[in-house]
Amino acid sequence: MGNMAVDEKGETIIHAHLVVSSEEGEAFGGHLMPGSIVGATAELAIVEALNMNLKRVFDGATKLKLFNL
Repeated sequence: MGNMAVDEKGETIIHAHLVVSSEEGEAFGGHLMPGSIVGATAELAIVEALNMNLKRVFDGATKLKLFNL
């Protein structure tokens, strides 16, 4: 799960979560970070939401780029 949005500079922001497993079947979840190495396969599903324009704007209080809907 995650989302793709555009910030105030027009840059695309991808916020992706993932679940991976070990050879023993243990599951681990978290954020997909730049430079992550994917093994044999990665399955992705991207759904386009019509008439939605997700934008993120820097919020000084939280120091995060938050949705500005």
